[in-house]
This record gives sequence, C-alpha cells and structure tokens, in this order.
Amino acid sequence: YKKDYDYKYEYDNNKQKGGGSNRKLTQLSFPNTNEPTVPPNTPLPTDREATAKGCDKESTVTLDAFTVTFFINCDDDTVTVTITYTEYHNNWFGIVFNDIMSGPSLVYTTGKSGDNKAGLYPYDLNAKDISQVILDTENLWTQVDETIDDNTITVKYTQDLSKTEWTRETETVDIRWAYGDSLTLAYHGFNARSTTTASLNLLLTEAEDGTEDGTGCLVNDIMYDDGDIIGVIGYTCLDDGVKYTGKQGKCVDGEIVDVDYDG
Repeated sequence: YKKDYDYKYEYDNNKQKGGGSNRKLTQLSFPNTNEPTVPPNTPLPTDREATAKGCDKESTVTLDAFTVTFFINCDDDTVTVTITYTEYHNNWFGIVFNDIMSGPSLVYTTGKSGDNKAGLYPYDLNAKDISQVILDTENLWTQVDETIDDNTITVKYTQDLSKTEWTRETETVDIRWAYGDSLTLAYHGFNARSTTTASLNLLLTEAEDGTEDGTGCLVNDIMYDDGDIIGVIGYTCLDDGVKYTGKQGKCVDGEIVDVDYDG
C-alpha cells in the first residue's frame, strides 16, 4: 500500500546495550491533503531601495541665465549635474546648493590662483571672504561633457552619491548662482549673484512614474511596467516534484490582476 504518513525515530541513550531496540517513535504526522503546497514567493526586484524617493527623475530648472539639470542614478549610485550658462565670456561661474550664498557649490573656474585647467570644481563656501572659499580636493567631480557655442557654455559632471551631501532619499535641491569677471575665482560682488532661489524637484509625478493612464503598477514604492510579473504563488505540485500550478500577479493596464500559472 502507499504510505500516507511520515515518521521519525531517534535513539534513546538510556537503553542498555543488548536490551532490545533503543529506537523510539518521536513523530508521526499525516499530511493535510486539503491544504495547497505553497512554494516560496518569487522574490521582488532588489535593484534599488523601495524608499528611494529621489531616484530616476532628471529634474531641470532655469534661473536667469542658468539652466541646471540634476539627476540621481540609483542603479550605480551617482549624481550628474549639467549647467548651461548663456552669458559666458571666459569668466568663472557657479551654483551653490542652498537657499543662501553659502554651503556646497560647483564652480567653473581655473581656481583662486588661476593655475588650474578650467573646469567645474567643488567648493565649500564658508564665508564671503575668498579665503573661506575652500576647494574640496578629495571629492573632485568627473567631466562627462563640455561644449561652448559663442556665449553659451554647457558643462556636465558626475560624482559618486556617497561623496556628496545627497542620498537616495533627497526630494528637492535648492540652487543659487554667481559669476565673476574672469576665470580666476574671486569675490563676485553684490550684483553678480542671484537674489532668488530655484528648487529642483526630484519626486516623480503620477504621469512620470507610470501610475497615471494605466501605464504601470506601484507596489511598495516599486514601479512595475505594464506586463511585468510581480509575484508567483503555487498551490499544487505536479507529478515531477518540481513544477507546480498556481497564480501569478501581473501588471495589466495599471492594475494588478491574478492569472493562472503552470510551470
């Protein structure tokens, strides 16, 4: 007959040798054939943290002669900043990431001595005095692109996210601008700086993250595209002991629907 139960023996060390079997039955269990056999759920994607609010949106803002694009890439944990300045005349210019003219900044310059190659450098603006404008030599950014067309210059630089003040949770970034008369970095004066602040919003809108118009499904802060499989749960094992039938959650027109699974 077919065994319809499982059992397990263990040895009783209190039994003396030669005194008969020292095995005792410790467990006898009958399977509940009415309950489905459920394999582990299919793991959800882990390519980024579920709470990464500032990921994957390329945000752009224009403030006077400056257009700034800011992007946190959570696939490789980098930050990319692009600055377009339309009044360039071989002079230094830069942006400070704050709502006042102090704090971390990126400045296109040849440095305070004028000896460096012109490029975008990270500076800490600790005070108005030029002696308190400090180059962050340990966290220099990497140039991606630079173009100059008449009086318009566009520079694009990238940096490891861990070497900046931002994280995957960053939602907004404030900027202000300043410029000088030459590429040698010096105090900009009162009239060569912005009097207002612009903010870069890194949060995706419903249209951008795919939750509008049925183009995607948002599950625990993870966005699935239309047609993606979100998870699988099995109910009945097949005869081969490997495959099973069950249901899988699928993103269809912005909604999660259960469809039959056999595999």
